[in-house]
Formats: sequence, structure tokens, C-alpha cells
Amino acid sequence: MPSPFPGMDPYIEAYGDWLDFHNRFATYCCDFLNDRLPEGYAASVDTQLKLVHAEDNTVEGRLRPDLGIHADPLRPRSSTRGGASVATLEPRTLTLPVDYDEIRESSVQILHNPDRRLVTHIGLLSPTNKRNPGRGEYLAKRVALIHQQKVNMVEIDLLLAGERPETVEPLPPGDYYTFVTRAERLPEIDVYAWGVRRALPSIPIPLLPPDADVQLDLAVLVSQVYDRGRYRHLLAYDKPAPQRLAELDRAWAGEVAAAAPR
Repeated sequence: MPSPFPGMDPYIEAYGDWLDFHNRFATYCCDFLNDRLPEGYAASVDTQLKLVHAEDNTVEGRLRPDLGIHADPLRPRSSTRGGASVATLEPRTLTLPVDYDEIRESSVQILHNPDRRLVTHIGLLSPTNKRNPGRGEYLAKRVALIHQQKVNMVEIDLLLAGERPETVEPLPPGDYYTFVTRAERLPEIDVYAWGVRRALPSIPIPLLPPDADVQLDLAVLVSQVYDRGRYRHLLAYDKPAPQRLAELDRAWAGEVAAAAPR
């Protein structure tokens, strides 16, 4: 059963498992492109391991050691060798913070044979890309790909929360965005923006000149994730609409969710 929303379902971000959505999207995106790429190109999934701060851990909830090792206050702190006093310093054993989770995030790379040259990087932005401290790491990778390696980059932002990729001029109004950077057109970037009530668009995936773009149909990919992930049975459509929507759109989203078949 399809999502009750005509475009991006905001309840996925608010009440779903974004990492599951993220990694399924990358897999289906890779399959979609490999069915359409011209000879000489291949899309592959690139997975990276990240340490992410566990946000739900409070100071009181952090793990503490069951046993601490302390210096014995009665133990002598200096010794005498040959009449000279030698100072000693006893360590106190503490504990590193353990409130980090390991996650594996996937992106899509388009390679050109025979040298497997990286042509285009396609990434679905995650919450860690859009807030610190992970945002700093993401922006550094972005600079390396675009400005140093001269790789085309497609950034798909289907999240309402967090900071968008920066541009010199203000972004056009929208709830969701795609940023398409072409290596041969730097520093220009094409920004696609649309609202929550609109259908998901097709976006161009640039290749090497003079090869034509391949169109990536976001509606098809998100529908696959929703159907095969059985999101219809997992999302809490009885809960309030996401707060980050504009007031009128939030009321509309709540009505759509309330009318969804149970």
C-alpha cells in the first residue's frame, strides 16, 4: 500500500527509522541507475562506518565504571635513592564516554571504466550531516569531492530538520531540496526545491561530458522504500504532524495522516 502523502512522507522523518530509510534508498538508487546508465558507467553502493553521539543519553544515564582505581592515600609518594628525594605521581583511572553508537551510512558512487574513475557522488543527507559535530565532517568531505577531486555531486535533502548545504545566495523556499554540483560549472550549483504537498521530482544525475544526464526518479525510489520496508505498518499516523512544517502544511499533513487506512 502506498504512502497517503502525494510526495515525501514527513512521518518517516518524525516517527520512522531514518537509517533504515537511508540505506534502502541508496540500494534502490544504485539499482535504478544501473538499469539506465550508458556503457562504461556503473553505480555502486559505498558504505561508511560512523560513530554518532547517542542523543538520548543524559549525563545521569551515561555508563559509569563499577570499579575505580585510586591511589592509596597512606602510600608514600616519594622515595629516597642515595639520599636524593624522587617525586612520584600516581594516576587515577577514569572512564572514556561511551555514549556513541556505530552506524553504517550508504551513498552511491558512479564510476567510469576501465579506470574506475569516480565521476559522481550521490548522497541522501542524514541528520548527522545537518548538525554538529557531524556536519563539520560532512562539509570537509564535500569540499574534498567538489573542489579537490572535481567530482560531480548530488545531495538529496528529504529532511525538514537541520541545516541545509550552504550557498552564497539565499535558498529558494521549500521543504525539501536537491543540490546538483557539476565539476565543469564550479562554483555554480543547481538547486531544486519543492514543498511537502508536491510530488517528488525527477532530478538529473550528471556524467562526464559529452554524455547526457540520467534522470533519477525520486518518487519511484521513495515508493520502493516505503512499500518494501512496510512503512505503512510502522509509522505512527495517529500522532501529531511534524512540528517543523509550516502551520497550514502541518494541519494538512495531520488531516492526510488521520485519513490514512488503518
